[in-house]
Amino acid sequence: MTKKNNFIFKTFLDACKVESFQNRWMCAEIWTEIIVKHFSIPPDLQFDGRMLVRAVSSKRHVAASMDIPWNSIPSDHNGIFRRLLTKNGRRVHYFYATSSGCSPGVETCWTEEIDDAKDILSIKVTRSNVLRTSYDIVSLNSATSPAGKKRKLDIIMNESKDGELSGRGSGSLETRPPSLPLGGCDAVAPQIDLNVYWSSTEAKKLFRALDYEIDALQAINNQMELLQSVLNDSKGYWNVITGLEADDDLTTHQKWSIRMKSQYLYCALRYAKLNMPLCQNWDECCKMAHEHLLMCGITEAGRSRCIRNWYSGFVTNNRRFSVQLPTKHKLPMFLDLNPDAKESIQLYCREHLQELSVELVSEYIHDILIPAMIQDKYNITTDHEEYDAYEKTLYIEHGLKKLCPSTIYKWLKLLGFKYKPRRKCYYVNGHEKVDTVTYRSKYIHRYLQSERRMFRWIQVTANKSEELEDNAVVTRNSGYKYTSEDGREMVEYHVDSCKEFQDECNLATRFGGYLSVRAGHDRPLLSLGHDEAIFKQYTLTKSAWVTPEGSTALVPKDEGQGRMISAFQSREFGFGMVMTDEDLQRVNETRRGKIYTDEAAAIAKRGSADKKNLLCSPFILEFEYGVNFEGYWSYEHMVLQLEDCVDCMKVIAPECDLMFLFDHSCGHDKQREDGLNVENMSKGFGGKQTKMHDSMIKEVNGYLGPYPTLLRPGDYQSFVFAGSDVGPFWLSEQEREEQRHDQLVQGMTIKRKLRKDELVKKLAEEGIVATGNYQAVVKLAKERNIPIFEEDLPKIREGWVGKSKGIYQVLWERGWLDPDNLKEYTMNGKKDRYGIIQLQYSLKNLLRSCRDFQEEESLLQSMGRKMGVIVDRTPKCHCELAGEGIEYSWGCAKNYYRTLPLRVKKSKELFKESVRKCLDQETVLTKERIRAFSRRARQYTMAYYALQLNQENTQQQEQLLDHDNRPPHRNQLSATKIESMFKEFKTHRSAIDFDSQFIKSVIVKQEDLSN
Repeated sequence: MTKKNNFIFKTFLDACKVESFQNRWMCAEIWTEIIVKHFSIPPDLQFDGRMLVRAVSSKRHVAASMDIPWNSIPSDHNGIFRRLLTKNGRRVHYFYATSSGCSPGVETCWTEEIDDAKDILSIKVTRSNVLRTSYDIVSLNSATSPAGKKRKLDIIMNESKDGELSGRGSGSLETRPPSLPLGGCDAVAPQIDLNVYWSSTEAKKLFRALDYEIDALQAINNQMELLQSVLNDSKGYWNVITGLEADDDLTTHQKWSIRMKSQYLYCALRYAKLNMPLCQNWDECCKMAHEHLLMCGITEAGRSRCIRNWYSGFVTNNRRFSVQLPTKHKLPMFLDLNPDAKESIQLYCREHLQELSVELVSEYIHDILIPAMIQDKYNITTDHEEYDAYEKTLYIEHGLKKLCPSTIYKWLKLLGFKYKPRRKCYYVNGHEKVDTVTYRSKYIHRYLQSERRMFRWIQVTANKSEELEDNAVVTRNSGYKYTSEDGREMVEYHVDSCKEFQDECNLATRFGGYLSVRAGHDRPLLSLGHDEAIFKQYTLTKSAWVTPEGSTALVPKDEGQGRMISAFQSREFGFGMVMTDEDLQRVNETRRGKIYTDEAAAIAKRGSADKKNLLCSPFILEFEYGVNFEGYWSYEHMVLQLEDCVDCMKVIAPECDLMFLFDHSCGHDKQREDGLNVENMSKGFGGKQTKMHDSMIKEVNGYLGPYPTLLRPGDYQSFVFAGSDVGPFWLSEQEREEQRHDQLVQGMTIKRKLRKDELVKKLAEEGIVATGNYQAVVKLAKERNIPIFEEDLPKIREGWVGKSKGIYQVLWERGWLDPDNLKEYTMNGKKDRYGIIQLQYSLKNLLRSCRDFQEEESLLQSMGRKMGVIVDRTPKCHCELAGEGIEYSWGCAKNYYRTLPLRVKKSKELFKESVRKCLDQETVLTKERIRAFSRRARQYTMAYYALQLNQENTQQQEQLLDHDNRPPHRNQLSATKIESMFKEFKTHRSAIDFDSQFIKSVIVKQEDLSN
């Protein structure tokens, strides 16, 4: 309808320019007859007088200029007038056209000059005198074509072929006269005054012109200038927000959202400057802005209504965006005036979360916090006779009469603590801990660098790349450009860049992709992810059908038996690895006569260090856990399964290097006997602490402290005193010399309590098999009169040569101890006056924060290195990144298991068979699904990497990887999704907890393809 009105109005303007049609009052019906005849309007576009009146009335500013009094006509008036006359109860509109700036005659009444235009209608129209409208009729007929949506400015673009309307200019737009005026006379083109619209009350109200702005057009220009500052400056969002105290008050997503809104509003206002004087439709301008940015790949605004709403809020809020900040509760006077006391209460509650109660906090406040505050303020202790009076005074100063449990309960609620029903879960917010985020950054860097050696790339010609980018199949400039050996321009993409790449590589290659051209001469790398999962026998769907009478099926009271699965998966081979008898025979031939790398683990779990023949694929291992079955999964089980898989991979893919990804479970994180572990160290030298291996000081940051140090980068620190060392720093020279070596103390003996293994051996000599914990073994020994102590041992005073240094000496050598406050340091940190531990004085905390202790190689990693493979660990509390998407595989398998009927799970054998059915690589965990799950995990990886670059915002970090590894737009999760993840990922949980919809969608998609 808008296009048709524009056409009618434009054609009417063309008719008003014809001199033969001027200087006569004609009704709307006569005008339409003249226009239809002399402009040869096609039948499908013809209109009547009512449609003409409607089209003219839709142009409000033009209609208003037609109705002005004749005695006050400006010199630049367009020369078109309108009057209304009632005949026989019917309202008839009359129009009068004349030259620009002229008016109808005032000598006689205008009704006396009404003309029926018979002379004009009687003229025969031929090809030589037919008139042509300046409106593009083709664009009107092609409104449904793809190009038709882009021709919103046809009126303006056809009205002025010589120039483009920009800003205020001359304030008018000249229209082109018809090609052949009637009667052979040249038509004089009147002018349409654009200032009429921009100065109208309607325009000023729509665009919220301020008092100092002349009209709506100046308001638009000022708004566009303000929005442009947001887009041009990285900190420009400060110009359109208020009420913030610091830059940290805004999240990354909020800053990004402000820039997106500014871009949409700027584009909409730009179209408004060009289009509003004639179309007067703000929604059309918003639609054009939405379509324009959609062509550029920007999809933040779902539809034009979003842009209208954003603009309404923008101008209503004094040209500022409304930013919702976290609400800050008003704290009571006691907590508001004493921030130290408030922080001490929060720390105390966190440290005692296990037994936290209102009564416990009340006891802490009355017995520790209040006395400490009174002593600081009045220098009065609890044993003073006037202590109660000072306590009452303290309450009165803070508007309190007393501190009852209900008041403390309200305080805890205001401090953010919530009292909720207990849940059977281990809940710890470790996803965004500083140590975890630091490790995540390093892990992502390692992983993305290693990907260049994997079969995950595809190379296409530059022409095909340009075609894919033009069709929006891949993101523009997201690939790596290079020139091939034969001189062709090529572009390399990751197979995750689009689904078409992965489908093509699945058909053309063995491993679902090609090697990168930047891999150089490095050997190809295969990445295998590992994880364990437990299947419970009677795990059912969360919902069940109920009869109309309310009856439902009975279900078992408990979860039944359990079965643990330890599995590997990779993009190249899928979940586990299917091995034929020939494959197993070749693997067993290479294993024959060899022993396991970790001999102790093999002897403990398999009775021998010799490698035995494999009877099935070791990549999926079933484990029946429990005291009465196979025990519990441990490091020993894990390292043996790892070596079995390594042996198989070296036979199946001997040309490739191997990388295995594990999470941070207890079995994977077991330390080496000489590993760097703070928990195995004492404060001083000697004792039972283990002797740890030497550590290299790689750099100052993370290794050396701010105080004087004995070490420099590149030095190796020994954790055992050598004979050439000076000795413990806290001893005098005489004491060091006296305590240099062990000394036998004459006339004194000691007794030693026997260890568990020693007692078990003594009981075995008596024919008794001892089981259970240490207390149970001691009880058996006492019942058999077997001594549990070794008596009359000589007492030896330890010297420091050859003994472990201890935490105190190690931190001194690294420069972490303040020489002026050595007495302040304790193993776990001293408490302040409020009873809160000060970690800066904790010896364990200081040494634990050193990078070499944080990055200490686990026993599993050490064994992997000896096997010739890479063992890496994914970040803690990040199950979305675990093991090539293996968490999604567990979610898929367990979804399938829950749908199985109860009858196929009841017996032990049926339970085992059901679990195996859920892990089937042909029907459930297919290779296509595994690659989709791995792609999902990589999307999270790239999203974290994008956030990391955005937060650091430095050129050095942008060059951390080549631009091909920068996350492309289509594979990058939204900022909203990531910020939601930070709130949801609190601990190590299953992927089915946070991404169940994605898992189900992959299942449905694969089932549709298979059908």
